[in-house]
Amino acid sequence: MPPGEFRSVTIVERAVAPACVLAPNGLVVAANSQLEALFGARSGGLAGRPLLSLLYPPDVKRAKGVLAAVFADGLDRQQVDQRCVRLDDQQVVWGAWDLSLVRDLRGRPEFAIAMVRDLTEARQAEQERRFFEFMLKVIGEAEDSDAMLAAAIQTICHFTRCAMGQVWLPASGGLVCSPSWYAGWYGFDQLRAASEPRRYARGEGLPGLVWARGEPALVRDAQERERFDRALPAGKAGVRDALAVPITTSSGVLAVLEFFVSSDRAAEPGRLERIARVVGELGPLFERRLSEEALRASEERFRGVTNAATDAIVSADAEGRLRSWNRGAERMFGWRADEVLGSPLTVIVPERLRAAHEAGIARVRSTGSSKLAGTVVELTALHKDGHEFPVELSIGAWSDADGLTFSGIIRDITERKKAQEALAGANRELERTNAELETLVYSASHDLKSPMVSLLGYLEYLKVDYGDLLGEEGNRYVERISGCTLYMQRLIHDLIDLSRVGHLTAEAVEVDLADLARAVFDEAAATNPAMTFKLGRLPVVTADPTSFRQLLTNLVQNAVQHGGRPDLQVAVDSMPRADGGFELTVRDDGQGIPVEHRERVFGVFERLDGHTTSGGTGMGLAICRKIVELLGGSIAIQGDDQGLGATAPRAGGATARRGTAVRVVLPGTLPASWPLPQGPGAPRETGALLLRERRALA
Repeated sequence: MPPGEFRSVTIVERAVAPACVLAPNGLVVAANSQLEALFGARSGGLAGRPLLSLLYPPDVKRAKGVLAAVFADGLDRQQVDQRCVRLDDQQVVWGAWDLSLVRDLRGRPEFAIAMVRDLTEARQAEQERRFFEFMLKVIGEAEDSDAMLAAAIQTICHFTRCAMGQVWLPASGGLVCSPSWYAGWYGFDQLRAASEPRRYARGEGLPGLVWARGEPALVRDAQERERFDRALPAGKAGVRDALAVPITTSSGVLAVLEFFVSSDRAAEPGRLERIARVVGELGPLFERRLSEEALRASEERFRGVTNAATDAIVSADAEGRLRSWNRGAERMFGWRADEVLGSPLTVIVPERLRAAHEAGIARVRSTGSSKLAGTVVELTALHKDGHEFPVELSIGAWSDADGLTFSGIIRDITERKKAQEALAGANRELERTNAELETLVYSASHDLKSPMVSLLGYLEYLKVDYGDLLGEEGNRYVERISGCTLYMQRLIHDLIDLSRVGHLTAEAVEVDLADLARAVFDEAAATNPAMTFKLGRLPVVTADPTSFRQLLTNLVQNAVQHGGRPDLQVAVDSMPRADGGFELTVRDDGQGIPVEHRERVFGVFERLDGHTTSGGTGMGLAICRKIVELLGGSIAIQGDDQGLGATAPRAGGATARRGTAVRVVLPGTLPASWPLPQGPGAPRETGALLLRERRALA
């Protein structure tokens, strides 16, 4: 076993969370027992299996993209939420996958360690909650019973990926097709036309069978005539599964909902059960709508649908007395429904807040409307045992035969608040630590400057006064000591510059970036006469001139120092953005930066191996990033096709390097004004022309 694989397997085996090792071809090299249990696999049953074979089919494409980003693009870390199918019962499980790349000794991608967090329970609970909340909303907004049924089948099709749904109603001893139906896309007209004239007796066909039994039923392979009586139009529509669910009440089956699933969505685990749970709550709502034409505000709706919700859902009348109290409220507040129904809503309001609550109820009662309706607010609630806890409240108000009524969906956000407080504390501690570290770096660097100057002076005296005695080898050693000392001096200067960024505040003034770029070009041209500099259209910004001078100097010097050719071309250009900000780009046609190192070079002391990097301290781009981020922007190195060399072939037919392009995005909060566009005959290579004129005069 290669050392990298051995280390990766060891890490996975010792991990507490589900984890595995992935090879570049997507095979599972090794998986720990926690992941095997999550996927319902026997011991060692995941090793050697392709990861894609474990995934829920709609998520395969996304997983391929993540694997390509890690192994082909060399990204060190990728995170993705995706679904997998258990091997033992074919149930879908959600997982948060965190892939970390493991490289071999030559820096090439070798393996990936995947840590998996089981999200199944949370995703199912969230999906069920959204399902019920949305169902409650659309049914409550329906004008009549037909609209209610149409909204119900459309919502169920949307949340369960059914292609078509329709309603069957009892009439004159038979079951007839209702006008309420829904199709998610084209191609179902023939199936609908074949259903409309049919009339089923009890036990006849799929709808009649469900009507007679009062239980959900599923037909696999609905394209076969012996299984389904409308097989021909179902086959033309691409239907694979047909299923039906009854809407029942105490008086019996009020309607049968029939759904059709296309071949690409068939055999999804748990679909029939999910639909049955939702439809099972529709009976009381449908019955009340038929009898009162006011299902939107009925207490039966809350008793039927909300008991399945994990959140607390309550309602109160205009006097603030509780009218409904679901099981979620019982779990959250500790009060049983029979203990609080008819009591004031203030039973769950802390005493210090009750006066404000009662004043708000009185205001809504007098005006007939609530400012909180349709919004989400954070409040403090009171538990039966007396402890307080934070909640999130969504409130609605309407009028019915009993007068003004309030309803609310309440969610306990205690854990969220704890997480926010922990994060805020961690951020404060991080800021304090960073401040102390920057102070330490500045102080240490500043104190080292004087010894470095003295050391360089003594070395110079040594060469002048004792050079003959030291001989050739001794003088070579002195030169090497001088070189190392000069490097340390440059490093100290860069550390001081980095620690000063953002701390030395200067008055914001108008800074002409074009003039600033010309000055930077002149300085670079003095020591690099063969290079060519191009200047595009740059704005005038209101900012600290020192920061922008340091930013442009570091970017241009970085291109010049690491371009790898004496006849390098460097271009500075910019363009406005739609949000009011602008992009500043520095391009060159040098040797370029490999994609796997484009983020790394922005780190402190990070230098790429090569003859052009030996003289640098690895601080230039780190200083640039800190300046840009303090301005509220971002900085990144673009792909090779964005370098100057990608569009500027070299003279004489030589093949040009693709080069490097550093892109700085600055926000609209930075005031900027733009010069008038240049005319068709005006030169664009302002800096280059200026340098050529100076060379001609010389």
